[in-house]
Amino acid sequence: KGLIDSGVDVISIGLCPTPMLYYGIYNQKIKTGIMVTGSHNPSDYNGFKMVLDNKPFYSERIQELQSLVNVVKKNKVKGKYVETNVTNDYVDRILKNISLDKKLRIAWDPGNGAVGVTINSVIKKLKNSENFVINDKVDGNFPNHHPDPTIPKNLVSIQKLIKENECDLGFAFDGDGDRLGIVDNKGQIIWADIYMIILAEEISKKYTNAPIIMDVKSSKVFFDEVKKMGCNPIMYRTGHSVIKDKMIKINSPLSGELSGHVMYKDDFYGFDDAMYVGLRFLRIISQKNESLNEIIELFPKTFSTPEIRIDVEESRKFKIIEEIKIRLNKKGINIETIDGLRVNLKD
Repeated sequence: KGLIDSGVDVISIGLCPTPMLYYGIYNQKIKTGIMVTGSHNPSDYNGFKMVLDNKPFYSERIQELQSLVNVVKKNKVKGKYVETNVTNDYVDRILKNISLDKKLRIAWDPGNGAVGVTINSVIKKLKNSENFVINDKVDGNFPNHHPDPTIPKNLVSIQKLIKENECDLGFAFDGDGDRLGIVDNKGQIIWADIYMIILAEEISKKYTNAPIIMDVKSSKVFFDEVKKMGCNPIMYRTGHSVIKDKMIKINSPLSGELSGHVMYKDDFYGFDDAMYVGLRFLRIISQKNESLNEIIELFPKTFSTPEIRIDVEESRKFKIIEEIKIRLNKKGINIETIDGLRVNLKD
């Protein structure tokens, strides 16, 4: 209503996962989009993800928008409002060039998030697959579990589904469908920095020295293994928006972060679409003789704590990092400062 009153034409594509909004921008040949989403946050949270000129719109740019809003005069001519449906086009696009070389049994858990809008249309058209779906009814109260695939307790349902149905693998999604969690045939969680190695292997055969970004939270295994393949792994700041911007600058065909945001520029648009990433992953796995668990077992083992979050005063958080940095420097410890602190030890 506010946009229309300001003279802006609005095209509503209705309830959808965030990647479908990104696709809608390309489909409708416009440059601007707003996704209303609280993602995996509790149901009383809401927010906007904004796109301008097909690029993420965040941080200082939002502050600039605020200053413009304060001075721009209201347009006397009202904008137009139309509703359109891009669901079928979107489903066809993410399935384009996806074919499975062997039959796979796949478990799916949208977690009652927005992927529930599209998932049944996708699996209906996904040939050579047998699919087992839970929690596909969209419900922002998340009655079964929280849709955050980076938290192990949220993956218990899909682990059980995989074991009960002897699936080859399973996919879990966050609330708005731009982050992917993967579980292997033995119910083992595969974190994004590890499944990205499998995605990078395909990229290494298509490009020479392809730059692939992963955020600073990712394990050393990713950077080591991807380098062995002939790609150029780049450690960067956490945040899908900053990684997308960096991808454009260095012309990266594939990048991601540990939270499960993965962006394909190769044969796609450069935005994070968990369903599309899952389909690309299926295509790769269908070409292998080994099970997913056997593939993962070949990589060096790492051990991770869950994310530990310590509440501090807002005004202190950056100072704390600086204080830790000073103490580590005095001890001569090797640190990366690209985003917070990353400590590398010999062992």
